[in-house]
Amino acid sequence: YISSIFPHEQVVVKVDGKRVTGSPSTAIGRAWGYKVARELFHSRKIVDRKHFRLIYWDGVESCMKTFPTMFRVWVTKHVSHFCGTNRQLSRIDPTVLNTCPSCGCINEDTSHVVRCPSPGRTAFYNDSVSDLIEWLKEADTDPQLVYMIEEFLSGRGDVKVASLFAHDLPIYGFLASLMDEVGFDSFVEGRILTVLVDFQFAHYQVIPTRWTVERWAKGLIQRLLGLTHRQWLYRNAVVHFKGPDGYTHAEHERILSKMQDLL
Repeated sequence: YISSIFPHEQVVVKVDGKRVTGSPSTAIGRAWGYKVARELFHSRKIVDRKHFRLIYWDGVESCMKTFPTMFRVWVTKHVSHFCGTNRQLSRIDPTVLNTCPSCGCINEDTSHVVRCPSPGRTAFYNDSVSDLIEWLKEADTDPQLVYMIEEFLSGRGDVKVASLFAHDLPIYGFLASLMDEVGFDSFVEGRILTVLVDFQFAHYQVIPTRWTVERWAKGLIQRLLGLTHRQWLYRNAVVHFKGPDGYTHAEHERILSKMQDLL
């Protein structure tokens, strides 16, 4: 162990036990922001307080900087559970039914966006997963991680991937159990685990590749958010697309419902 304090230093600034080598105001702001975000995410039931430190936040920050402004707005609204789902719209307008416009399930909340069982949405989701898996293979991803991610995404929150490694490859079982614990919603919203990145880094150390783990993590986060966003676009196409008669799908449903009431 070598002390980071040099001889004859008169002042050493530390924030949360870490020596500050750059701007103190930036370091203090980041430390304060981290704590506020951790408590906010916990109170909103987005990320449990005990899981917050497990997430690869540096990758999330790096990825968000690459997105256009309006896409960042959508990510913020989606993660905070304030996208214009019918759950939210029904609070503003009592005439809006809190049901999914694609499958009719009651309570269309944010988590339903990537879980909708309607045939069209499901087929589109599966295509997006297939595209992501192909990219993982092209990016020289650890085959066990490819398998784990594919099963996790295909299960749409209903599959515990730790069970797939219960007897074989216990080190991967540890990673899978953490993914299960942090949850499917966090994953499809781009909040990947730091330990997942560490596993991929170790894999890159033993194979010939030109990929860096930072580039890999950024690409994975971008594609996970893209997968979720495509489901949101599909959902909105169902709601807002107008047929030859000028009515949207939702308006057709209301007309049919009214006609049934009158019969």
